[in-house]
Amino acid sequence: MSLSLPRQFLLLCLFRIGPQDLPAGGWPVLVAALGYLLVSVLGFGPALGHGDVAVEAMTDILVLAAYIGALLRLRGHPERYFQTLTAAYGLNFMLGLLAWPIIATEPGLLGEVNPDTFQASLPDYLLLGLLFWNLMVLGHVLRHALQLQLWQGFLAALAYLILSVLALDWLDVA
Repeated sequence: MSLSLPRQFLLLCLFRIGPQDLPAGGWPVLVAALGYLLVSVLGFGPALGHGDVAVEAMTDILVLAAYIGALLRLRGHPERYFQTLTAAYGLNFMLGLLAWPIIATEPGLLGEVNPDTFQASLPDYLLLGLLFWNLMVLGHVLRHALQLQLWQGFLAALAYLILSVLALDWLDVA
């Protein structure tokens, strides 16, 4: 059964398929990475600055590629690299599309936060929910790719999030 790539990404985000169900090869990875980059720059750029967002997204793309590659090599499954990377970029693309209207309705949402005066709003909670969903879907992807239990996949996704934040902090972009 041949499904369009965006439809497959949607099914992946709904836990209906795994990375093994995505096409293998360089083109799907490239399409997914470009989609993720485009959604990041267009969706988050107005709130954070297009240049900063582009650097952040490209950094995330590279860190994710290295992280997934290292995990697959350690677990002895380097042949799953392209499908796993396509899944990871594709889920970021789809969930970025979902975040876009939230950011558009409240452009100052992603700016500096003063902890003394901060009060969470509905968009804050929606973005937090999307972050958790992102971690769960990435955990699902890593579980399949690395042959782990779901909780181990979630921990691997959480470790990736920490690594990504550290990389962005190191670049002084975040």
